Amino acid sequence: MDVDGHSILKDRAKELIEGGAKKVLIDFEKVDFIDSDGLGTLISIARWVLKSGGALRFFSLQENVRDIFRLSRLDKIFEIHSDQSAALGSLR
Repeated sequence: MDVDGHSILKDRAKELIEGGAKKVLIDFEKVDFIDSDGLGTLISIARWVLKSGGALRFFSLQENVRDIFRLSRLDKIFEIHSDQSAALGSLR
């Protein structure tokens, strides 16, 4: 996730949450790298979602991105699922 990706994701998430979305899923299938700024963006989104009383789920993380989540221990904070179906199922 590069700088442009951070901005796009942050803007879109903010738009959804301000529009009343309570359940937010983020698909990582095409993300093959995430840096500290990207992790910071995800933490900001998580704060907005939780503040609105919603739920946030991630799915389809590539192994190297999953490793970054493990190393930063964010895998203990975020709910990460193997695919969209599993992520949706966790929201029921």
